[in-house]
Amino acid sequence: MSKIGIPGWLIGDAFGVTTSYAEFISNWGDLIIIPPSSIDNPPEVDMIICPGGADILPSTYGEVPSFKIGRSNPILEHWDKNILPIYMDRKTPILAICRGMQKLWTVYGGKLIQNNEYHDQSNNQTHQCHELIFTEKYKRLSDKISKVTSRHHQSCSVENGIPLELEVIAYSMVSKNTYDSDVVEIFTHKSYPMYCVQYHPEDHDNSDVLIDQFMNELLGR
Repeated sequence: MSKIGIPGWLIGDAFGVTTSYAEFISNWGDLIIIPPSSIDNPPEVDMIICPGGADILPSTYGEVPSFKIGRSNPILEHWDKNILPIYMDRKTPILAICRGMQKLWTVYGGKLIQNNEYHDQSNNQTHQCHELIFTEKYKRLSDKISKVTSRHHQSCSVENGIPLELEVIAYSMVSKNTYDSDVVEIFTHKSYPMYCVQYHPEDHDNSDVLIDQFMNELLGR
């Protein structure tokens, strides 16, 4: 059984992950919750998931905070700075979701929009509210997913260009044949085993066969 690591965080008086992440991971392997104390020797796992969550501190990617910046999560900030780089040095495969995707975009020099007021948002946790436009190289994937969830006000933008190491797979659709260059929805790394998605696959139903493909590839199946 594959071992899939994910950082834990505070949820009320508890520390761990939400049931949606736990159930999602259990479809693919054994859940390994990685605590902040793992800084010296994080457990060996077959892949890691960088989860969604609070806003990333703008100071970590060289920006001045906007007046509409949200709260940050000190445990996930600790993960970003002290534990994630260890796994990246190990070349551990990564699936990054929402906040996790945004963090990795900035790691490679990408620009974040700190408050995107005009992007479609889901009405609830599972509402799939907008479609994607796939880039030419990845159009073959467009039949594997229809609509996606959207629960974010920050977004990955190509305003300053696409980082050299990365490839955009899909953008958010604005209207037919028109995409939003301020909302990268999926990207990958040219040489590192990594898929990063802005939407929340842990809240999608079984119609999302794209994430199946990504997970199978990352786990070498």
